Amino acid sequence: MTFSIVAVSEDREWLGVAVASRVLAVGRAVQAAAVGAGAIATQAHCNMTYRPRGIELLKTGMSAPDVMAALLAEDPGPDGRQVGIVDRDRVSATYTGPNAWDWAGGLTGPGYAIQGNILAGKHVVEAMERAWLSTTPDEPFNRRLVKALLAGDRAGADGGAGVLVRWRWAVPIALSGVALIAVFAVVSYFVPAAGVSDIGTFAGKPVHRKNALAAVNRTPERYCVIGVGSRTVPLA
Repeated sequence: MTFSIVAVSEDREWLGVAVASRVLAVGRAVQAAAVGAGAIATQAHCNMTYRPRGIELLKTGMSAPDVMAALLAEDPGPDGRQVGIVDRDRVSATYTGPNAWDWAGGLTGPGYAIQGNILAGKHVVEAMERAWLSTTPDEPFNRRLVKALLAGDRAGADGGAGVLVRWRWAVPIALSGVALIAVFAVVSYFVPAAGVSDIGTFAGKPVHRKNALAAVNRTPERYCVIGVGSRTVPLA
């Protein structure tokens, strides 16, 4: 079971990926994001080369649907893949191959792509979409991502024999400003593992490591959130 949301904020100053999975250390495989480019999640029969290649193409200004088409065309085995992409202009795309584990599918809208596999049904991604759309631009971006994941979990999440994601400890930690400040202190360790390609400029503004919400990776709870932004927002 894996479900994720890829998103870019309305002001285009924040972008990121949130993913929950029964797979341990999910942050090492699924997500990538780069300022001035976009964000991507690759899952199911995961092809991790989609991350650097996808970011490379997004940086050229290619749209999310065009990047998706290019990745699938270059892949000798795309039928088992599941991918979500949002570009810097908030154009989104999601793909679920016919060999991805049931239930599998996704939804897209302006600025977001939601997808999952081995789920209890389509209602899981629908719940995630409703939760995302219920948030507002003035809310902290990381909280908006987490709300979508929580909605997926509460809708039933896992449709297989795996262990359900447990949020009792993960969410309070993820939402804690103290925990996130601690992440900033070790951002150089977390950024490569989380797949954030670079910290440069976004929306024409400089981005520094100390201002980047880089990663919260809670391996025991199989939970990971990453984000990249061009400004600091209240996290507590």
